[in-house]
Amino acid sequence: MSGIINIITREGGAEYDLSFRASTDPSISGLTNSWNTGRIEGTVSGPIIPTMPNLATFFISADRNHTDGRLKYNYLPWAVLKVDENNDGIYDAGESWTDIANGRYDIGEAFNDNNHNGYWDHAVYDTFGIVVVTEAEPWTDVANGVYDVGEDFTDENGDGIRNGDVYALADIDGDGIAEPLKKGAREVTATYNWTDRIMSKLVLRPINNVKITLGVNIQNNESRGFSMSYRQLPERSAVSWQESKLMYGRLNYTFSENMFATFSYSKNRVDNWTGPKVPGEKFLDDSHELYSKVYTIPESWNNSVLKPGSEFNWLSYYAEPYNDADSNGAFNGEDFEDLNGDGQYSWGVFTPLREGDAYDNTSNYEFYGNYPIVSNNGDTVRMGFSTYSSYFNDYSETTQLEGALTWQINKVHQIKTGYSQKKHKLFNFSALGVGGGYYGKSSDASFILWEKEPIESSFYIRDKMEFSDLVINMGLRYDILDPKSEYADPTKNLGFRYNGEVYETSDLTSINFDAFAAGDVEWGYIEDDGTFSEPDKASVKSQWSPRIGIGYPVTENTAFHFSYGHFFKYPDYAYMYDYTNSNGIGGEGVPGGLSNISSQNLFSMFGNSMYPFPFNLGDWYIPPVGSPNIKPERAIQYEFGLRTMLTPEYLMTLTLFYNDRHDYISANIYDADPTEYAIYENMDYANSKGFELGLRKLFTQNFSWEVFYSYSRSEGNTSNETSNWYAAYLSSVYGTHPVHRTITMAWDQPHTLNMRFDYRHPKGFGVNILGNMGSGLPYTPQDARGRNIDDENSGRMPFTSTFDAKAYYDLKVRDMARVRIYADITNLFDRNNILNVFNNTGQPDESLNPNNSPMWIYRPYYYGAPRHIELGISVGLR
Repeated sequence: MSGIINIITREGGAEYDLSFRASTDPSISGLTNSWNTGRIEGTVSGPIIPTMPNLATFFISADRNHTDGRLKYNYLPWAVLKVDENNDGIYDAGESWTDIANGRYDIGEAFNDNNHNGYWDHAVYDTFGIVVVTEAEPWTDVANGVYDVGEDFTDENGDGIRNGDVYALADIDGDGIAEPLKKGAREVTATYNWTDRIMSKLVLRPINNVKITLGVNIQNNESRGFSMSYRQLPERSAVSWQESKLMYGRLNYTFSENMFATFSYSKNRVDNWTGPKVPGEKFLDDSHELYSKVYTIPESWNNSVLKPGSEFNWLSYYAEPYNDADSNGAFNGEDFEDLNGDGQYSWGVFTPLREGDAYDNTSNYEFYGNYPIVSNNGDTVRMGFSTYSSYFNDYSETTQLEGALTWQINKVHQIKTGYSQKKHKLFNFSALGVGGGYYGKSSDASFILWEKEPIESSFYIRDKMEFSDLVINMGLRYDILDPKSEYADPTKNLGFRYNGEVYETSDLTSINFDAFAAGDVEWGYIEDDGTFSEPDKASVKSQWSPRIGIGYPVTENTAFHFSYGHFFKYPDYAYMYDYTNSNGIGGEGVPGGLSNISSQNLFSMFGNSMYPFPFNLGDWYIPPVGSPNIKPERAIQYEFGLRTMLTPEYLMTLTLFYNDRHDYISANIYDADPTEYAIYENMDYANSKGFELGLRKLFTQNFSWEVFYSYSRSEGNTSNETSNWYAAYLSSVYGTHPVHRTITMAWDQPHTLNMRFDYRHPKGFGVNILGNMGSGLPYTPQDARGRNIDDENSGRMPFTSTFDAKAYYDLKVRDMARVRIYADITNLFDRNNILNVFNNTGQPDESLNPNNSPMWIYRPYYYGAPRHIELGISVGLR
């Protein structure tokens, strides 16, 4: 919601200061698990001119945090059985044997032949290793030392079934060798998160009443998350990159001891990319961009798939062009063009295909995997490996100007007023389903491209009045949002105007694309009489927000406070502009890697004859379309509180609150001719109310603590921005009728308990513990088909509890160095918190859907992180 947030960072002092900190997470048996985490940080600060320490100071900080994360290694919670004889879901162990290599019995390994039949049999053992039942029958092993369905066996009891359970086999640790999927087996994924940051600040004080601050903050991040679909090929799932750069300057000017002003300017740019990063492949360039070249097929390539002499718009996800000399429809060492410059033929991004025999044929087409590439002659050319085939690139560039004035008029009144303006430049490019085969033609790629420049402005004034027994804060804020965009109305007949002529969308091919790129083609609507009308501009949104706060001390130790205010939240701009696909028309930008393509070729790749409507308004599943006409969300908040000192050491607080939220954004589906469409609108409401009771012991006798209990409820008419969309869509699938009523919100957490304990020994030892306990979040009960069987968010997950601790010991090396040895412990008590559940059972490890295999049901991110310990040292020099 609207407000002022000041982030204060450190600045240099009059003395030179140098500090260094490093930590890691060594594996400690029984206490922790290693995430391959390494942190390193260094700071240096001090005066620019030693003899004039107050004239100019500097502060520089840099740090690196690299970790594989908690989902790098996962341990199977149950055995995945290929054959489960007694249908109990538990592997019934066979005769014991001396294992040599791989955790399963191999032909030739010594074993205890309990029934003296000369075969290693499966059987059931008790906890002492004594055979309870010997039912397993010998079989003729073909490949792997474990019975597989179809192998010959001796049917001793004549039931036609080979008795004895069999593990599924799969390479889940990435070593190239399949191992039994038994409980406790380690799954290795490709997750990681690398972050590098540097921050610098220069402070100048040329004269007594002037302070100038200049700074730069730079951060780069690269990460790969856990993917269920790419679980078999984790290194081929998506990688995300983010680069941000903030430059700012601030001037503080003191007019007198009662008045000062602040003026600031900043420019912040954040770039995001998402795509595949596969060793040995060059799908993206060094700037993480999808790149392209226009290649003319040589006239001598008589057997090329594409016509000799024609232009080919090659994207880096596509296979490189070649001359199919042997006419078998597959590259076989023939002439090719090395467009990505890696010195070898590139097959492009392989289409992600589901694999039904994943995890030794225990899955149900749930995972991406390998598949053979077959030539026109039916011959297998090579194996393809499902690869993340989409690409996303967006950036936001925000220029901000701010000014504020504070004036202490007299002992009673302090006036503060300010103005802020943010100019955004927003860019979004999405390429969905690119690549997949020769020349990238075996997939139907979809492209989204838009660029917008909205402006946010705000003004506020506040009067702080301090009387002898009363403090009153009265303020007024004015917010403005200008979308800087036309508003496309899907209910009207889209039309275009060029050189005074009106064109239907079907006639646009007669207009040269360069006219679109130059901005000479207008879009609008064709009225019933055939005339052309220009589109409406999206309206400018504004709001006055009054606020008041009162503090009233009843006695020397007790005070009441009350606040009331209106707040204004700017919407996520994706809800305003998503799918408003411009595709480079009208001078809007394209990704840097595609800038070499001519405007006509750009249109052939990304063209959208339905601009400014999305290219797929009526396709597939009616995607919700952004609307620049949506309004910001509004909130009205009330708060009443009591603060009292029970004793000189103990403080008690009580706060009651109520919050009304209006104009929540929601996707709504409309029936229209010729097709349905869905659009984001302001149509939802929510409120939250509750109280918080706190008790705090102030720091005495080397320690302090505090406990806060809160009770709250959050209700509204929809759970999130897509709830109405899903309700309407699923009603057409299941024949149900959405019922509109007040529901529990998805973030509702009635009970929370927060605790803090801080102990500091005079000799340098200290312990700090932070604890949080809370009610589980809601979920919606459903049946096996995904139909709701109770009210939305009427189920409740188990409560969560997390305690984090930090222990440290400070050393002083004479008067020149400060040394701290510390341990950071998260989830101190190693609680297995449940973060999500299957809606048809309310459990994180059980699903009623019969099509879900054991590996698909096992979702490690449904659980919170286990205990984790980092050990570190910090050194400071002065």
